[in-house]
Amino acid sequence: MDRTMTVRAQKPFRDAIERVLAEHGITKFRYAMGGKHMRCIFTLPNGVEHYTSFPCSPSEYRGAKNKASEVRHQLIKLGVAKMEKRK
Repeated sequence: MDRTMTVRAQKPFRDAIERVLAEHGITKFRYAMGGKHMRCIFTLPNGVEHYTSFPCSPSEYRGAKNKASEVRHQLIKLGVAKMEKRK
């Protein structure tokens, strides 16, 4: 796979993940390859590291939104975020 395509395909996922992390005050994170998928490894306020993985290939248009929702739910389970009421 072309490296340019890989980076371009990751951008929507990276943007969505970083936006959710920023909403919850998480500023310490990094990216690393984990097998066939990219990982975003983030550090919680208590110093514990967690990660979420996402594909390096293009996805359908909702892929990044779904990943943002998944990260938000992960943060709720970890006690960093509170569940928001739907409007």
